[in-house]
Parts: sequence; C-alpha cells; structure tokens
Amino acid sequence: MADNSQSSARKWLKVSQLFKVLAKISSIMLVPYGFFIGFLGLAPHGDAPALYRELGVAIFALGIIYYFPNSQIATSGKKIFLYFGATISPIVFLFFAALKTIMIEDVWSFVASGGIVTFLIMVPVFSLAPLSLWAFIKGAGRHKIS
Repeated sequence: MADNSQSSARKWLKVSQLFKVLAKISSIMLVPYGFFIGFLGLAPHGDAPALYRELGVAIFALGIIYYFPNSQIATSGKKIFLYFGATISPIVFLFFAALKTIMIEDVWSFVASGGIVTFLIMVPVFSLAPLSLWAFIKGAGRHKIS
C-alpha cells in the first residue's frame, strides 16, 4: 500500500516537472512578446490597441512569474494562494477582454481579429504554472487541493 502511494507521488512529481519545464520554456517566449506588445505597443499586425497593450503587460508579468520554482512556493498557504491568483489572473483578463470585444463590437469582429486562435493558444499556456504547482502539491502531499 505504501509502495503504491509512493509510486503515485513520484508520478505526480514527474508531471509537475514536465509542466514546470514547459512553463519555463513558455516564459522565454512570453517575456519578450509581452514587452513588445505591452510596453512598446508593437504587434505583428501593426500598432496594438489599448486592450492588447494591457494584455501584453499581463503576459510580460506572467512570463516573469513563471521563473519561480514550485518547490519554494509550496511551503505556505498564503504563497500558494498568491501564486495561483497571479498565474490565473491573465486567463481571467483574457476572458473579460474577449467578452468586452464581443459585447462592444460583435462576434465576427472577435473572430476576424484572431480572438479565437489567441484564446485557444493562450489558455493552455497560461495554465502551465498553476497545473505544475497543483501536481507538485499533489505529489509532495504537503497540502490537499481538490
């Protein structure tokens, strides 16, 4: 029985390591992407509107947050809450930006501006760090998160 739980814990820690590596790789891309869009206002299609600039700053901050290792964060409940909040906030921001675009303009404007593709790419990328920490906590057995 104990061997089975140790095996399960090792699997969760391996999953955590995989997500952590993917998060660090994505942070290498997120920081410059967020800097160019958020601070310089440069987008692949020309000047970035204000909403894209705000999202760019959030992406830049998220890229910096992704550098923190999970093992240092998973020691206290307050740090865990702050880390989950910081890493999930760009997903919420992206959702509200999409909703704002759809409500102010229309669905076709959202589709034409690449909103669906952006949403389908960004949500999994933004989910890497929270999933990594969740898998680390599940594997380490320090805290129970369901």
